[in-house]
Amino acid sequence: TPFVRQSISRFQLGSSGSSGRRICSATGHRASPSSSLHFLRASAADDDEVSIGWNRNNDDGARLPSRAFPCIPTWPARVVVPGQRRQLHLYDMSNLEVIRQACTTRGGYFVHVVQDQEAMERRQFKLFDIGTELKVLSSKPSTHKNKHGEESNSLIVDVIGVRRVLVKSVPQREPFVAVETEAISATSPISDFQKELICDTFKACSELRSQLEIKDQTLSEVKETGRLPFTQLLGPGESSPQSDDDLESMVAKVKFVLERDGKELEKKDESLLIALAALQGVDPDTKMKALTQIEDEDLVRIASEGLEDTRKSLLAMKSLKFMM
Repeated sequence: TPFVRQSISRFQLGSSGSSGRRICSATGHRASPSSSLHFLRASAADDDEVSIGWNRNNDDGARLPSRAFPCIPTWPARVVVPGQRRQLHLYDMSNLEVIRQACTTRGGYFVHVVQDQEAMERRQFKLFDIGTELKVLSSKPSTHKNKHGEESNSLIVDVIGVRRVLVKSVPQREPFVAVETEAISATSPISDFQKELICDTFKACSELRSQLEIKDQTLSEVKETGRLPFTQLLGPGESSPQSDDDLESMVAKVKFVLERDGKELEKKDESLLIALAALQGVDPDTKMKALTQIEDEDLVRIASEGLEDTRKSLLAMKSLKFMM
C-alpha cells in the first residue's frame, strides 16, 4: 500500500552496536571479519527483543529475485500460522525492507519461517522447510525502545496467515531474506467430527484464558516465569491483542482476503485451515511439530491433542487460582 511505502521510506534506523552477532550471508558458515552482514538482536525468552533481522554496512539497493518472496525468519513461539491474525512489531532494517518489497512487488504477501536455533548457535543460517505465507493488511509507524533505552523507528504491521508453503530454496540472504516457495495443498477435507472437536476445544481454551485474564495464546512462559510471554510485549503505539475469534470466522477472513486478490481457497484447504488456525492455541513445540507435518491426518491429530493438553493446563491453572 502507498502508506506502507511512504512510512518505510522515512525510516533511519540506528546501528546495532558492537554487541551484534555475525552470521555468514552466503554459505551459512562462520562469518569472516570482512563480512558486511551484522546479525541484530537475537531474542531469548527473558529478553524484550521481538524481532530477528540483519543490517548491512553499505547502501546497496535491495532487489527481490524473480519468483521469490521476501521472508522474515522468526522464533517458534512467534510464527504466525494460517488463519491467525496478528500484529508484528518490526524495527530491523532487513524486516522493514521485507514489508516494502512485499507491498511493492508481491501484492502485500511475504513468508514467515522459523529459523533453526541450533544452527544459529553454530553461527549458521538455516530455515525450516515449511512456513506460512502472510498478507499485509495494514501498517502504522511506531517507536521501538530496547532494554538499554535505545530508540529506533519501527512499523506495526497487521498481518494474516493465508496458507502453508514449502520452502524450496533460499536464493538470497542479504540485505533481506528471500525464499522460493510452493503452496502445500490439503489432500482431503477433515471429518465433521474432527472439525467440531477442534472448534469446541479451541473455544473452551479461549473462554478459560478470558477467565484467567491471559491475553497470549501460549502458556509455556506463563508457567515458567509467571508473566505473559515476551512475544506480546507492546511497543509505544501498539494496541493490545484482540480477543479471540472462533476458528470458522478466522477461516472466513482468509477466504475473503484471498478472493479479494483473485485467489481461490479450495474446500479441502478451507477444511484443513480449521486445524492450522487452531495451532495458535498450543505450545510452540507442538505448533511447530504440527505445522511441519506433510500428512494431513498427522497434522490434525497433533493439533487436536495439543489443544486438549492446553485445555487441561488451563483448567489446572484455574483450580490453582481459586485455591489461593
